[in-house]
Amino acid sequence: MADVDTDGTDATDDSVAATDGSGASVAGELSTASDSSDGDGFVSILVAATARIRADPTLALPFVLAGILAGASSVARIASPYPTGVTPFPGRGYLVILVPFVPDLEPAIEIGPSILPGMKAPFLLGLVGWQVTITAITVLAFAVVLRGFSPGTTEATPPLESTGAIPPLRRVGRLLGLVLVVQAATFGMTFVAGVWGDGTLGIVSLAMLVTVPLSIGLLLAPAYIVLEGTGAKAGVLESIHRVLERPISTVTLVVGLGYLGYALTGFATLVPSTPVGVFVGTVTSVAVVGTIHAAVVATAYRRWSEPPATSS
Repeated sequence: MADVDTDGTDATDDSVAATDGSGASVAGELSTASDSSDGDGFVSILVAATARIRADPTLALPFVLAGILAGASSVARIASPYPTGVTPFPGRGYLVILVPFVPDLEPAIEIGPSILPGMKAPFLLGLVGWQVTITAITVLAFAVVLRGFSPGTTEATPPLESTGAIPPLRRVGRLLGLVLVVQAATFGMTFVAGVWGDGTLGIVSLAMLVTVPLSIGLLLAPAYIVLEGTGAKAGVLESIHRVLERPISTVTLVVGLGYLGYALTGFATLVPSTPVGVFVGTVTSVAVVGTIHAAVVATAYRRWSEPPATSS
């Protein structure tokens, strides 16, 4: 398990930034013409992120591969003895609050905490192991896209200590540890809220008081952990600091990403009765939403970490 309480930056990574013949740091360009445009709201950042993806479609490859694995996993879950179902769309209605911390790799699958009571230990361990594996795949794909999307540095951040396609595994491990802690805490609180709050009231209370602020505050934490090598605690604190500087933009980004994922979940469940429909829908949803999510986080991190321009 990764150390999610580590503070400060990672001073133990062995790789160093590449330099050209003059000793200057070689950093891939994050910015395209549209990325350099003014504005840090949802639309501006989304336009810049999608423009970068169009310029380099290979950025979608990690989540295409992750989507294939997730599609196979979703089909297997439905056929397994575990009580799982297909996410209703738009059965929950169109007015929903979705606040993703990392992309959902199985948008067509619905697993509730109510399946836990009475489950035998071997089945429980199998379920936990299954979920940890899916989470690890999600985190690795997310980290690789962040690394590929933002290989350079900003004036406000130190040079990256990795020049390959895959970030240092220490950083990926830290992000995985943080995501697992957040998922476990949210899963547990959902179970408690369902018991305490008479169903819908408990879930809404949980979302408004805990889940929404938590996901909003953690928006940029993956970028700080993966791209700067900060510890999980330092990455969370830095993310919260940036979020508090731009609360409206951050809320719009997080809710916008949530609705994007929710809309494409509908595609993932168009043919829920067939394994092929679930598989194809999952691959499509994960490839699109996962890539855009990582691109938006990388773009927001880049823009919000840059020092404000000063007039001469």
